[in-house]
Amino acid sequence: MNRQFAFSGLLAGILAMTDIASASTGSFRLTTIGNSITWHGPNSTLKWNGQWGMAASHAGADYSARLALRLEKETGRSVVLQRFNHSKLEQAEAYLPPPVKAIETARLSDAVVVELGDNAPKDSASIPGFIARYSSLLRAVKPVKGTLFCTGTWWQREDLNRAMRHACIDEGGRFVDLSSLWNRPELKASATVKEGHPGVLDHPGDDGMTAISESIFVEMSRSGTFP
Repeated sequence: MNRQFAFSGLLAGILAMTDIASASTGSFRLTTIGNSITWHGPNSTLKWNGQWGMAASHAGADYSARLALRLEKETGRSVVLQRFNHSKLEQAEAYLPPPVKAIETARLSDAVVVELGDNAPKDSASIPGFIARYSSLLRAVKPVKGTLFCTGTWWQREDLNRAMRHACIDEGGRFVDLSSLWNRPELKASATVKEGHPGVLDHPGDDGMTAISESIFVEMSRSGTFP
């Protein structure tokens, strides 16, 4: 199966944001920026009707929502979550900044999670170019007073993850290693959903989304992002 197709191709040019909580005094502001694992709109060709992270079963089951709920329970604060899809950066020939709204939102956040890389070109010669674009994005969305987190890839890419880790740390971020989730078929949507587009079913299911959110939460705990 072509894993590149699972994230890109039909996603090119898509950028979307979803609010799942309204702002309130003392709220925790969380922004997630990524590819289809972070947000994907309805697509009949892919037999996907969601407006959330692919391939969670509903909006409250993707990693962003699960992380927001975990933070609310831990901190006792309401969480204002905003999701952005910026998958087009992964295969672009040059840096493509996200819209001003995404940058402004991220810069004012308590925590920003950047979840990208699965669509980056697979040949090793292309890694430096992707990392240059990736680093530019990290600089643009790093919160002024909050903490930047960068996840590793959902699918196995050791060389790319090493480079992403260094780039994230160089930009003052915290890298969230997802390698423990690689090659675990029980975390894919295909483990519980038997019919659908193969590319969609190769994405994280509800259990995979929970595992991603917990990995991010553990790193947040270590970093002192919340009291």
